[in-house]
Amino acid sequence: MRTSVIALFLIGSATPTIAGCVGPVIGGVCKGAYVNSQSVGQSATDTNDYIGSSGNRYQYDLNNPSDRIEYSIDTEAQLRDAIGSNIGRDYDQSLGQNGGGIW
Repeated sequence: MRTSVIALFLIGSATPTIAGCVGPVIGGVCKGAYVNSQSVGQSATDTNDYIGSSGNRYQYDLNNPSDRIEYSIDTEAQLRDAIGSNIGRDYDQSLGQNGGGIW
């Protein structure tokens, strides 16, 4: 019986991880920051987010025409950009990495 309780505790307390994610993983999605990721500056296929070289995470890759269209009608993402921090955004843009809807 004791072994069953310990096994159940270990199974129930397992925390999902995503390679390169520093911070919480909620519903299989990294809600923290990515480090040492091969997806820096490219679309992140695991989360559908765009990660700039600065480490900023964006909902949209504005270099992608379909993302640009979606962003143009997503007022919530536009609002996040308008009131959010620009730290790192200038750096990303200087490298041609144009993200929208900063997280």
